[in-house]
Amino acid sequence: PALLPATATSASPLDQHTASPHHKALIVQQKLAQPLTLGQTSLLTTHNSYNARYYANLFRYWDPNHYLSVAQQLDLGIRALEYDAHHALDASGRKSLKLCHGTDQHLVCSLYDRSLQDGLLELGTWLRRDANRDELVLLYIEDHLDGHYDEALAVLEDTIGDLVYRPGDCEPLPMDLLQTDLLRAGKQILIGGP
Repeated sequence: PALLPATATSASPLDQHTASPHHKALIVQQKLAQPLTLGQTSLLTTHNSYNARYYANLFRYWDPNHYLSVAQQLDLGIRALEYDAHHALDASGRKSLKLCHGTDQHLVCSLYDRSLQDGLLELGTWLRRDANRDELVLLYIEDHLDGHYDEALAVLEDTIGDLVYRPGDCEPLPMDLLQTDLLRAGKQILIGGP
């Protein structure tokens, strides 16, 4: 039988980038940096990581900082994320923990912004994939919680608690800590704040 000609398929820009030599070099560079201490490491970062067109609709994230989801950003090599956590009104008329690009008074927050829980679940799901078990992510949480820290801690524990490195009560991250030591201990997330 005659061979049929191969049909060309168009790859998405994300697929094109992850197949590029630039992306492969970035991943190799990240792997080479794993034996270094935190103080010797630089991480590709996105600001307002959750505020993406991927999640936008008529009711939320009208002015996104990014096009891609958090998981897609991580696929591209981002290893430091920023989540702005707000205790603000939701669609039920109650206050809840949300990811919002708003002011300290929660102005511009939408009733329909994604929950902090959904944002943390997305991060945890990505890190728990077999292909990502040796990845380390720094999560910066910008505090607009209005003192609802116990509620935020409960959400963290329920979603990513097993993956979080805990240096101790109110201690700064030890900059001489090796990334490989964290990964060997089964920890993949460092949480920072102001």
